[in-house]
Amino acid sequence: MANEDLIFQYAMTRKGVAKYKGLCAEKCKELAKQLDDELDSDSASAQKIINLNDLLESEERKKSIWASMSRSLTDGIVFMETGRFPATDPDKKNKARRTIRADEQYMSILALESACEEPEKEIGECDRKMLEELLTDLTVREKEIYLLVNQSLIEASEVAAMLGIKKTTVERNIERAKAKIQKRKERSLYVYARGWAD
Repeated sequence: MANEDLIFQYAMTRKGVAKYKGLCAEKCKELAKQLDDELDSDSASAQKIINLNDLLESEERKKSIWASMSRSLTDGIVFMETGRFPATDPDKKNKARRTIRADEQYMSILALESACEEPEKEIGECDRKMLEELLTDLTVREKEIYLLVNQSLIEASEVAAMLGIKKTTVERNIERAKAKIQKRKERSLYVYARGWAD
């Protein structure tokens, strides 16, 4: 709701900015007309021409500033509505460069390569014993949470929802489990045997 209020405020401000930009544009036209008339007249005053030219340049700068403000407000509105800045939107830039044409033959080769990949190796007896030893100091809850997050790759918030506990409790259990595993790792002969003691 706050976003919609902000969009509304930006839109109202943009209307005001457009009004002032329009006033500056009208003043620029008037000054340009006065300057042309002064240049065309027989009794043209150099000082008056210089003054009119300075006023016209000043109004042009003001108009440019109002136009820039209007563009910034419009970009802000678009960003709040879509989540992307129109000025830096990669979808508009180099669309042809980013387009990838999928060649059927190439895709079939990729599919064959992925099918021929080796299946995951099962862990050996030594590795299994090492993992069991590293996890021995953990409580049942810490082990469960640690394995869900690190082995099953489930988000901490999802684990909290599954177990009916708070996310901070899950994070605290993970930190405790990591500390216990690190302590055990420093004393483990299996870790030293594998050369992973660093």
